[in-house]
Amino acid sequence: MDAPEHPALAGHFVVVMRRNFPRLVGRTAYERALDLMLEDQRDQVLSTTSVGWLPITTLDAFHYAVAEATGSDAVELTRELVDMNIQDTIRGVWRIAVKAATDRMLIKKAPTFYSRSYNVGEATSRLLGDGRAEMTVSGWPEMSPFTLPSLDVAIVRLLEHAGRRDVTSTSELTPDGGR
Repeated sequence: MDAPEHPALAGHFVVVMRRNFPRLVGRTAYERALDLMLEDQRDQVLSTTSVGWLPITTLDAFHYAVAEATGSDAVELTRELVDMNIQDTIRGVWRIAVKAATDRMLIKKAPTFYSRSYNVGEATSRLLGDGRAEMTVSGWPEMSPFTLPSLDVAIVRLLEHAGRRDVTSTSELTPDGGR
């Protein structure tokens, strides 16, 4: 399925999110969050398939609704959810492939992972040396407040599963996206 023209998240992440949000906050809070959403946005969240795309505006509305339903901070809740999603995704075959990857391979593939996750912006990455790397997203000046924290968690978990220790990630918005 072609990506929509507006910023969107790949459907396979939405499917995993729908499975994990009730595990994270409880079924009652999850359903209360869905009830807080506008009907068309709720329908989008519930109907997005693994080959579809969910508009970022709808994803953001869902994160805010879950935060409101649970009395939690929306960004921190998103970090916890992404952590759970990455843990689930890396189990199995991915776990073996990630452990075998070199730093150079992981950094080289980062833009590809990004482009399969989001339909907006362009990611570039480079090794800086001493176990450090940089990833920059450009072409998304109005980046969602949840995107960079999500990328931080995903990068850290991926590198930890690859056997790296003491992994940290920092990010900041830029006029053209983030890094």
